Amino acid sequence: MSPSLFKRIGGDAAVEAAVNRFYEKFLAQEQVNVFFKDIDVDRQKEKLRYFFGLVLGGSQFISITKFKEIHRPLIKKGLTKSHVDLWMSMMQETLVELDIPEVLISEFIEACEPYEAAIFDTAS
Repeated sequence: MSPSLFKRIGGDAAVEAAVNRFYEKFLAQEQVNVFFKDIDVDRQKEKLRYFFGLVLGGSQFISITKFKEIHRPLIKKGLTKSHVDLWMSMMQETLVELDIPEVLISEFIEACEPYEAAIFDTAS
């Protein structure tokens, strides 16, 4: 059995570095500031760590339906595909900066795709 993507990326240390670097840059983006007003950034970082574990093959679990529900209020606040594209682009940039191999970054991006699609799924 091959190691999970979580282990191949570098485990907790790599996730922690990615989360911290990502939020440092992402929160500076004017187009997403509206979604983070009155938000506890440490709690957001915790959620992103959980998401990493989820998509990287850790023990975390959240259904696509629950993920969709979590993001529904953001849609009501104006979240669009361009915001999610920015998130994906900046996350990829962050992983490159951390010297994560491109093949692993591609696996991560691919693992995120069902969650990205769920955010804008208007069924139910």
